[in-house]
Amino acid sequence: MKRSGQIISVAWVILAVLSMAGCEEQNKPATESEVKKHQLIAAENMQLKQELEQYKAQIVSQKELIDKCLEEKKASEEQMQKTIDEMANDALRDFEELVSLREQVEKLKQNLEEPKPEGSQ
Repeated sequence: MKRSGQIISVAWVILAVLSMAGCEEQNKPATESEVKKHQLIAAENMQLKQELEQYKAQIVSQKELIDKCLEEKKASEEQMQKTIDEMANDALRDFEELVSLREQVEKLKQNLEEPKPEGSQ
């Protein structure tokens, strides 16, 4: 038991010495090069924050541009579909008119080929 008490005492002394060395290191004033290093890091952080804000603003601007392009694309597609529908209707109407004219031509041909009564000249 006496031996374990000695070991515990030695451990406490070692712990106290290490603790004091750590505190001494923390309380040591920063050297000029360390201060300059920290200032450079702080300046770089500020610069990076500014760049990040600029990139965020660019992202917002690009998203707005994409939205505008998508709206224009939709409007163009709608206009194109309307034009296609109108052209299809026009083609159908022209086709129906063509069929009607061909029927009239056939009737006229038949009328010309039929013999005329003798008194109608």
